[in-house]
Amino acid sequence: MSIIDELYEAVLEGDFDDTPDLTRAGLAEGHEPQELIDRAMIPAMSEAGRRFEDDVYFVPELLSSGRAIKGGLDVLRPLLLAGEAEHAGTIVIGTVQGDLHDIGKNLVAVMLEGAGFDVVDLGTDVSPSQVVAAIREHQPQVVGLSALLTTTMLSMPLIIDAIIDAGLRADVRIMVGGAPMNEARAEEFGADAYAPNANAAVRAALALVGASPRGASSTSSLRTARSCSTVRGAPSSSPPAFRAASAPTCGTSRTPSASRRSPAATSRPGAG
Repeated sequence: MSIIDELYEAVLEGDFDDTPDLTRAGLAEGHEPQELIDRAMIPAMSEAGRRFEDDVYFVPELLSSGRAIKGGLDVLRPLLLAGEAEHAGTIVIGTVQGDLHDIGKNLVAVMLEGAGFDVVDLGTDVSPSQVVAAIREHQPQVVGLSALLTTTMLSMPLIIDAIIDAGLRADVRIMVGGAPMNEARAEEFGADAYAPNANAAVRAALALVGASPRGASSTSSLRTARSCSTVRGAPSSSPPAFRAASAPTCGTSRTPSASRRSPAATSRPGAG
């Protein structure tokens, strides 16, 4: 069995003791940190999520897998941050109310830090009022919302509405993601961007902070992403890493409106 397969099995089985050691062994064999994440950790967590959705795994098993992958990410974190860029902006992220899943979100947070963002991580089970308070306190350029379950993703439009009602929508770009999300739902909810994986989330965040001021165009960043970004919507089998946003990566960046209700912006098993 290869080290990639061993690491996959360790995360899937929730083996917290072996996962960090196997992660170090993978690095020693010459595997890049991102390779260990993409080929072993995320697919294993994706399979754990699928088993949870199918009532094969229950909360203890899911939490064990999450604890194991966190041990592996703790080993990789210094390497992922080693190439830290200049300050890119501030982003507030969190898993929405009713949802306790945070592994994908945590991975995105690490990668965003590596890209030069100040990341304000609100954690899990985040309410609309918490997001609004964080925007007021930290004045981010981007808000990222994650959900793993179909039921909890419905908290996203409630959060976006709260941001609108607070008069803060014009101040932030919003990117969303998670296993049940796709580009159409992101646009329906009034988000500015969506992408299938953590790498895409970083590219999107960088694109969003570089977008032109709100109101410069009536074309949505989601629509622009369709035409010029290399990131495309994720298939339903994609891993549940915070599939947050894809945004324009070429041409003139477009801007969303201040209202969700009438947006001008307008080889492993898969995830559940």
